[in-house]
Amino acid sequence: MTERWRTLGVLTTGVLLLSVNVRVLDAALPPVALDSQVSLAVFTWPIYAYLLALLGVLIPVGPRRGVLLSGLAGFGLASVLCAFAFDAGMAIGGHDVYTVLLVGGRAVQGLTAAIAVRAGSGLVAAAFPGQVGRAAVAPLTAAGAGLLLGPGLGAAVDDHFSYSSIFLLDALSVLMVLAAVMVLTPRSAPVPEACP
Repeated sequence: MTERWRTLGVLTTGVLLLSVNVRVLDAALPPVALDSQVSLAVFTWPIYAYLLALLGVLIPVGPRRGVLLSGLAGFGLASVLCAFAFDAGMAIGGHDVYTVLLVGGRAVQGLTAAIAVRAGSGLVAAAFPGQVGRAAVAPLTAAGAGLLLGPGLGAAVDDHFSYSSIFLLDALSVLMVLAAVMVLTPRSAPVPEACP
């Protein structure tokens, strides 16, 4: 497998992970809202915070591997914050602090996801000059699949563990994607190859 196809495969995996997170809380948060006696309206903010922060995709970022790695690392750290938001929030000051930590963590997840997707898109464009449309099929398919898988995955994790486990799974998954990016993608923009 050539360098550019490895790059595309790793970035497609990252897009799948980041797009699952758009809807992963859809099924998990309503039961949590009922259990914690916090209004469902308050619990929609973690969902919307992620979506609003995804507008960060408009940030002009070039095809930089370092920016991609920073975005993924930021996403992982924000996932850890979200995972421990309930315990930390309740220890510090109750439901209000918990809500701020969770919404803030989700906003950081969305922004760092947008930065990673933007940088990854630039790397794909650099690896496939003149063929960006063809190369974009895999990440776009992964994005669609992630949107479909998110609610079911979130519900399954919440049913068997807890909703905060969703975020620990995010952190573990992004750690694997980070390792793959570091090992399988070139340090500089990929060198274009001739079309097969």
